[in-house]
Amino acid sequence: MSLGRYIAVALAAGLSLGVARAWWDVGSFDSAAPLAALQFPADGEPDYWQVPLGKRAKAAFDALTFEFGELPIGRKMRYAFRVTNEGNFPLVLARRQTSCVCTLAALAEQAIPPGETAEVTLEWSAPADARPGEPYRQWADIDTNDAEQPRVTLVVEGELAADIAVRDDVLDFGTVAASQTKTRETAIVSYRSAAASQAAEQAVLAVTAWEFDDPATAKYFEVRTEPWTKEAPDEEAAERCRVAVSVKPGLPPGPFRQTIRLTTNRAGIAPLEITLLGEIGPDVYLSGPGYSPRTNVLMLGSVDPQRGAERMIDLVEFGPWSKQDVPRAVEVTPPGLVAEFHPIAAHANDGSRSRRLTVRLPPDVAASSSETQGRVVVETGHAMQGRIEFTVRWRINP
Repeated sequence: MSLGRYIAVALAAGLSLGVARAWWDVGSFDSAAPLAALQFPADGEPDYWQVPLGKRAKAAFDALTFEFGELPIGRKMRYAFRVTNEGNFPLVLARRQTSCVCTLAALAEQAIPPGETAEVTLEWSAPADARPGEPYRQWADIDTNDAEQPRVTLVVEGELAADIAVRDDVLDFGTVAASQTKTRETAIVSYRSAAASQAAEQAVLAVTAWEFDDPATAKYFEVRTEPWTKEAPDEEAAERCRVAVSVKPGLPPGPFRQTIRLTTNRAGIAPLEITLLGEIGPDVYLSGPGYSPRTNVLMLGSVDPQRGAERMIDLVEFGPWSKQDVPRAVEVTPPGLVAEFHPIAAHANDGSRSRRLTVRLPPDVAASSSETQGRVVVETGHAMQGRIEFTVRWRINP
């Protein structure tokens, strides 16, 4: 079966302006058939294929070729080409011929008024007997009532890839506290049908081995794999294998990068790579609106001296020290600036504990003080980070 028998073309104007509309059944088209065989104006509606003198429908496509990169064998893909009518007469489109048999059962079309935009959507896939590494190119001819380009050819092209791929091949962990274990998930997916796998006497898709690009930090990562049992991450995939990667305590502070190479039980498939990115941060830190961890500054903003100002931020703690007594502000300047912790902590699923810290500039202090910034020192009880110091800034409205 040729590759070309797996493409579908859909024309969708996406408009509801009461202009001429036509429907036709879709099968395989005869490229020699007259255009009238593809579209007829409804009774009482204008025939936009007859363009009056002095008028022109001008089809301006955003692109005529889409390069999709790699197409895993068995997977369906689609792309919407956008076309704008830059003329002064309604633009109509009709499918003439494609490089394969079309699969849509019915298709609706609307004329595109001047200045409006519509879409022409191509769908394509590669059959199970295709070979990875082969170039792949499909096309569709579109007829228009644009006198200067009555026929437009849209092309999709790329290269066929193995039917197995990693759904998300980059896992970004963001900021990970030094004592925190953080997990990210992805999946290895196969687009080959289950019937094709059984015919090839292949076992259920599974990971059989893996290795790390940086052996020195490999012990701080944990990999778990299993058949995917929850909601499918990719509805087109025939088989899925869940891959969960955890970052464990022990990595040095700062950015980290690691690569995992996974081997599956499918013969002839090269190892699949997953890149791990993130940054190891402190176990104790401040977070909240108005606070910048980069500069350690809390902004109160513009302050009405008759009302004062208040900000609430969180002190977040990881590790066993998060079970210690309530942290406290041991130094607050200037006099009158208030920094108080809420007595009840909030516990999160990631093992952290947070306590709300309220920083308040009372009205009497705002009205009488000439200061525009203060300083707060917090005693955390953390064995490695016993204190956190930050600056508070504000501006008094005249």
